[in-house]
Amino acid sequence: MEIDFGVIEFIITAVVFSTFGYFITWADSKRLIVAATIESLIDQGFLKTTGTGDNCHLVKFPEEE
Repeated sequence: MEIDFGVIEFIITAVVFSTFGYFITWADSKRLIVAATIESLIDQGFLKTTGTGDNCHLVKFPEEE
């Protein structure tokens, strides 16, 4: 039984680049989910903001004592 190193090299390359693509997609989707969640909380009134667009800042609620 002869081992074909071309096939093994192909399989290793496929696994490495599939894993790399998975993590790149996972990081991008995580960023989109966080942005959508924050936008939803702002729209529902759970987060207060000042400004609009890129100049939007969160307003801290006063602490009750």
